[in-house]
Amino acid sequence: MKDVLKMQGRFRHITEDEVKEIQDDVTAYWTRLVAKDGKEFF
Repeated sequence: MKDVLKMQGRFRHITEDEVKEIQDDVTAYWTRLVAKDGKEFF
């Protein structure tokens, strides 16, 4: 997530703590999706 945000200049104001919070949210969302499907993606 950090690399994706870094590539886009419009997100340069986001702090490291905010990046971690975004990554945690994405990870939680992904975990819920995998749990619904019942299979690992990778």
